[in-house]
Amino acid sequence: MMIEQARTLGLKALTLEAFATNKRAIHVYENMGFVETGGIPKEHFKENQYMDGVIMTKLIGCARFCLLDKSACTKYRDSNPKKGNNQSNPTC
Repeated sequence: MMIEQARTLGLKALTLEAFATNKRAIHVYENMGFVETGGIPKEHFKENQYMDGVIMTKLIGCARFCLLDKSACTKYRDSNPKKGNNQSNPTC
């Protein structure tokens, strides 16, 4: 799965864009843990009308813990040495 590959690569977040009118896709992304983090008015021109874009983000790895609680981030790194116990980046 793409999310697992992103974790393996050490990425901290994934971002995507969807048409604001594509409620089905937005619902699927929300079920995968993405949240709406922004929008771009009139991003696309389709069928003779402008359509807004929705930006969605999913925090992965220890980044999601660091935003909530630094001690949780440390615990996450300590229990997942492959994913974040990196001395060059001790704060995730």
